[in-house]
Amino acid sequence: RLPAKAEELAPYIERAESKIQPIEPMKKIPRVESYPVLMEKLGMSPEEHRQNRPGILAGIGADPRAQR
Repeated sequence: RLPAKAEELAPYIERAESKIQPIEPMKKIPRVESYPVLMEKLGMSPEEHRQNRPGILAGIGADPRAQR
């Protein structure tokens, strides 16, 4: 069944893939700072960061329980 399905879908997949625009290479890779560095720039000490971690994660939509 899988080969028949692949053959049946091939024209649709080819058509969809032909619509994908090529990605331009990045001229300069932007610098991404780590989470602790960002907290430090916001004036938050490592201890404050540890204490406020669940609230911070919840604020960005992350589940604090999943981050252990």
